[in-house]
Amino acid sequence: MGSVQVIYLSRRDSVHSARELLRSAAPGGQVWLVVPWRAGWARSLVNLRLLRRVAEGAGIDLRLVSQHLETRTLAREAGLISHFFVPPPLLRYRADRSRLVPVQVEEGERWQRRPRQFGVGTVLISFGLIAGLIAILFGSAAVFIPRATVRLEPSAQRFSGHIDVRADPRYSEIDYGEATVPARYIQVGAEGTGEVPATGRIETPDGVATGEVIFANRTDAPVRIPKGTVVRTSSGLPVAFYTTTDAEVPGRLYASTRVGIVAQEPGLAGNVKELTINVVEGSLASSVDALNDTPTSGGTTKAMPMVVQEDLDRLPGETRAKLTGEAYERLIAELSETEFVPFEAQEALVMERYLDSTINQRADVATMRMRVLVNGLALDTRDLEGLAIRYLETRQEGEYQVIASSLALSRSSGVLQLSDDGMPRWFDLTLSVEGLVGPVIDTEAIEAELLGKTVGQARAWLEEHLDLRAEPEIEVSPGGWPFLPRLGGQLDIEIIAEAD
Repeated sequence: MGSVQVIYLSRRDSVHSARELLRSAAPGGQVWLVVPWRAGWARSLVNLRLLRRVAEGAGIDLRLVSQHLETRTLAREAGLISHFFVPPPLLRYRADRSRLVPVQVEEGERWQRRPRQFGVGTVLISFGLIAGLIAILFGSAAVFIPRATVRLEPSAQRFSGHIDVRADPRYSEIDYGEATVPARYIQVGAEGTGEVPATGRIETPDGVATGEVIFANRTDAPVRIPKGTVVRTSSGLPVAFYTTTDAEVPGRLYASTRVGIVAQEPGLAGNVKELTINVVEGSLASSVDALNDTPTSGGTTKAMPMVVQEDLDRLPGETRAKLTGEAYERLIAELSETEFVPFEAQEALVMERYLDSTINQRADVATMRMRVLVNGLALDTRDLEGLAIRYLETRQEGEYQVIASSLALSRSSGVLQLSDDGMPRWFDLTLSVEGLVGPVIDTEAIEAELLGKTVGQARAWLEEHLDLRAEPEIEVSPGGWPFLPRLGGQLDIEIIAEAD
């Protein structure tokens, strides 16, 4: 490929000056002709065909560069190759290539450098754009960044009272005249084992008695007494003992030896008096005599728990209460966030029961298995609050409202009314209510009125239009920001109150 030239036209150039520049280009080379946006002549198919014929006559490869879509489209239609921009490798020609100015100028001024890309107008436009962006940023900050909290303390009076309330599952909404709120029927089952400690006591043998006996030889030959030889008492209920070691009686008449013994059975019966153990059992009875010269001791008893009738009478109630508590916990888990079930508003029906213990059974506890079905009524705190608010607001004539943050509720133990089949019908309770009642404050209307105002304007408007007990508190974030938010949702209005 021959030389490459880049010719930049100005907005003062015409099709004639462009033709002159092409004729002055080196033959056989490639020429990139950059046409400015405002070159109206370049949006003529006739002019572009003239340029193609000049380029063909001069023997050059002409490439037309324009950012104007219509110019590029017409250039392709005229048989020219068009581009949106000059390829980066050719940008080095920007500084060292000269161009011809229009043919109307003097000959000495025909050659000059390419004119500046940015004029005064371009600079002014740039500054305008920057200023516009800054204004948009500040405007966005004024709309989206600030948040504010307005605290109002209206004049209010404290009221209290008691309401006899009925919760009835047949109602779907509050009946203010009858003081009746809706209730939801709920049912859960529970099955398990209950136990109570055995309260009866019985004495049972524990420690075994020990002592000694003297064996006397009835012959003149030695007699061997093996370990485990049995001796016993002869009067009353026989108490048997056995020797604890091997022994031998010397081989002469009435010779004797002392041997330790232990009672065969534990308990107090093994504690016998001296001279009461006098019988030798087995084959040695004809060879030796036995006699204890000291009483035996160590036989003891201990008290063991035993199931009695009172335990069995108490067991069903304890088991039912345990399973009812477990069912109540499961019942609570099935409630919504605002619902609750008073413990008195439930009833447990015993469906099955099996007794595992008997009277006089030696055991630490008495046990039984049981299955219960717990039915209850769930109340919604929002219904009770709504009933309480209506009650307090009607205590004073005119349009007044209860300040929500001051509302306090408490209830008495209620009474559950059951049907013949043991199902809950309704639940009666007494509701104690207390709260501050003040003028109606429409927070949504106030928010709409305050949006975009300065802090001073907002405070003045509030003091003029509301009956307040104290000056309104206004907090704006970030600190020092002069305006309240311009968008809803970024302004919080809190109502606080103290009784007048």
